[in-house]
Amino acid sequence: MSAVAQLRLGIVSNCWKVQLDEGQTLKELIDEAARRGFGAIELRQGFLGEYESCVANAQCSAGARSELADLSSQFPAVEFNLAVSLPIFGGPPLDDDARFVGAMSASMALARDGRPHLRLVDTETRIPKLNDDQVAQAGAALAAMTRLLVIVDGFLSIEHAYQSWSDFWSTFQQARRELDHAAARLRCCFDPCNLLLTESLTTVPEVVQLIRPGDVSMIHLKQRAGGQIQPEVAAGDLDWALLMRMLLGQDHQGPWLFEVAPHSDIWGNLDRSIRRLFG
Repeated sequence: MSAVAQLRLGIVSNCWKVQLDEGQTLKELIDEAARRGFGAIELRQGFLGEYESCVANAQCSAGARSELADLSSQFPAVEFNLAVSLPIFGGPPLDDDARFVGAMSASMALARDGRPHLRLVDTETRIPKLNDDQVAQAGAALAAMTRLLVIVDGFLSIEHAYQSWSDFWSTFQQARRELDHAAARLRCCFDPCNLLLTESLTTVPEVVQLIRPGDVSMIHLKQRAGGQIQPEVAAGDLDWALLMRMLLGQDHQGPWLFEVAPHSDIWGNLDRSIRRLFG
């Protein structure tokens, strides 16, 4: 890990599904990750173990905030962000939605430095092509949610999922235009593998080439083969050797988070993935 420590490698907690299901606690898993040198953890709703109820509570009660703050304080070398799914595209504005307000409160509790980081993804909306009104509405919703996080000195990340890349990027840029001077508080959680949900394989390097560090808050690392996410970042659909040359050449500053498929040998799979990607 020492050779790549400056890159802030991290893990998304859905990697730990097998371990959580077997009874390991989230705290134990974070402790092991920190011991191994991982400096960033994305807490993904649905994979939070004993802390799941803290985020499932749409209002994020004072007790839940206290529990999350205590968890974060025990790992001063780890950077946390919270990830939840909300139907952002093609739906009504969400800035006053109880789920968003609760997630924002939870992210505030996790933020030791007082700068909460909330990551959203829309895994529900699967509209082949958004019209101009839908792009404008989704962009306005993202801008409104970002403004609420700006008030508490935080920022929002949005991840591409089942939306075409052109629609996603148009919405992202629309929101940033509305945010004006606060545009940098909205960034993209960039996941090259997720592009394969809507785009052709040949499109992936084109998008990677165009993305810029100022657009990106973090990069997700995973591989797909035969339509399935793999337990290691190894041979598969994506040419990760090419993508890593491109991404490392662009000097991205955010954390690089592994989101490999759950497996009983998760730590061995992560070690092998690191060696393949970072040499």
